[in-house]
Amino acid sequence: MKRCLLSLGTLTATLFFLVLLVAANPFQRTVQLLDRLFGAAPEWTLVDKVYIDPQTQETSRGEDPIPSFKRLSKHWSQHAVARHVYLIGNSQMYTVLLAPGEQLATTPEKTYPDFLNDFYRSQNPRMEIYRLAAPNITYMEVLWYLVYLTQHPTLEPNTLVLQLNYETFRKTGIRDGMLGLLDEPKFAAGVAEIVAGGRPYSNLFLMALQKRREQLAKLGAVPDTTAGSGSHTGITESAGIGNAVETHFRNWLEHVPDFSQRGQMKGDFEGLLYRARVFFLHIKPTTPRTLSNATLVLNRSALEDIAELCRGRQIDLVLINAPQNPSALLYKTAADRNLYEDTIHSIAALHNLPFYDFERIIPTSYWGVWIDGPDPIHFGRHGHDLMAKFMIENKVLEQGHDRDAARSTEVTVASGELSRGR
Repeated sequence: MKRCLLSLGTLTATLFFLVLLVAANPFQRTVQLLDRLFGAAPEWTLVDKVYIDPQTQETSRGEDPIPSFKRLSKHWSQHAVARHVYLIGNSQMYTVLLAPGEQLATTPEKTYPDFLNDFYRSQNPRMEIYRLAAPNITYMEVLWYLVYLTQHPTLEPNTLVLQLNYETFRKTGIRDGMLGLLDEPKFAAGVAEIVAGGRPYSNLFLMALQKRREQLAKLGAVPDTTAGSGSHTGITESAGIGNAVETHFRNWLEHVPDFSQRGQMKGDFEGLLYRARVFFLHIKPTTPRTLSNATLVLNRSALEDIAELCRGRQIDLVLINAPQNPSALLYKTAADRNLYEDTIHSIAALHNLPFYDFERIIPTSYWGVWIDGPDPIHFGRHGHDLMAKFMIENKVLEQGHDRDAARSTEVTVASGELSRGR
């Protein structure tokens, strides 16, 4: 009896503090206080009212891409004669961070992939463009996506425009939101084949497979037959009554007022941690960082496998070096910059790929200011407009129409100056 009362008391206290936490949201209040104390740029400069079109954008930003792919498959199956073009990259593709002097618009803001869609819909209705972007996307995740897309005829690209970025070469792994793709046996088999191939990043794919098995075992969706594989502690996960009670309780919580706001609260908490890092530890978005050999090897091997898969599937792969704020370059040393540039140029040359260097095309005045200084990778309204114009003028998305002419092409653009090399 005493044990039951203790359990009931623990549950009641937990619910009480959970409701109090959701109702008060102390993270948001603390963020606002820190912004005032340290004179941070106003929050409205990071536009939250952006243009959304599920037919041209993966709207979950990597957190749950399956519904987006289902919608896209249905849409593209109705336009089978169209040329399918993917733009894959990080948050630069969907973020509008207003530059000094730019004011909030009354209509949803568009980013450069949206402007490209507008242009080609008016000029070439047989081209379908899709933005497949996620924050801090890794090249392992790009390969993950590409393997999945090539297994579905209605989703397979004709052209893949891949963003290259110095910061991306420092990231590794597969995020949890993409693990659901493994529920398709054919895709899981494709990932297992990569694991067996012994590539430098194969262990990261193996970890993703294991993590999905653990997730499914926890939900009771599949039996966990591997001894000790249910958790990293060696304790086998149970799919019994405890998990069933937890699942029903979570479903009930979804109907509790304000509980659905937990996603926003998570964002506020992450924003608080981010500001603490900036204001107290002085680690800023503009802090230069060194490119380690370990992550370089992983990312280079993933990029080269992306190129090989595209070649094998006759997909036109186009590389673009993403714009970077000239006032907030992320290279820690000249050696870091040289290493990055040598890497991306050599990959383009080795695989005979079209390469566009757009690193210097966005003027300093077009870049946004975030928290306490210039943002290194996010620009404002005029920056997105300019980026789209450069891509249209240089016919980046049209490379596949002239396969021979497109190969071994390198374009460097800096403030309107254009140079070509073959």
